[in-house]
Amino acid sequence: MLKISNLSFSYGSEVILDRLSLNLPSRGLVAVIGDNGTGKTTLLRIIIGQLAPDSGTVKITTDVRYGYVAQGVYGLDLERNLLSQADAEAGEIYQAASTMDLSPTTVTVPLNQLSRGQLTKMAVLKLILDRLDLIILDELTNHLDIRARENIERALAEYPGAIIYATHDEVLAQTLGADKQVTLSTSD
Repeated sequence: MLKISNLSFSYGSEVILDRLSLNLPSRGLVAVIGDNGTGKTTLLRIIIGQLAPDSGTVKITTDVRYGYVAQGVYGLDLERNLLSQADAEAGEIYQAASTMDLSPTTVTVPLNQLSRGQLTKMAVLKLILDRLDLIILDELTNHLDIRARENIERALAEYPGAIIYATHDEVLAQTLGADKQVTLSTSD
């Protein structure tokens, strides 16, 4: 589904990624672990094509449908509600929302009226409901309370596709686990 070969990236003289290689199967789970500033977001942005690597390649199989949720950027139209954006029937949306402790009303109001935690839940729900092959998540659990984190962890654990997630949250990494782990660190 995804193949990274000898990927390198630097910001000036600071090497962020050095000859990273990784293969992700169709139902694989990859955790990108590291402290803030170690290159987790950079790696994800290279994977989705927002940044070009200095060298190496990233290949996503042609027919793979993927979605990305960045830190604080949810990939949603905040002027509209979830019902009008998710690729699913209303009943399925309501049912999925209830598993995340979201009321039926929550999916009917414009998203700009929701809290940051509710937006994060909505972004994850949309990715899951859109039946993507691969979801890519960047520091998903930042700014969430424990209950919200647990709901998202449970939804991700049941997701049938592949997941790449970046985190410095050790609890999330232990809860979700990973088939493969990429650990990034600064070269101090």
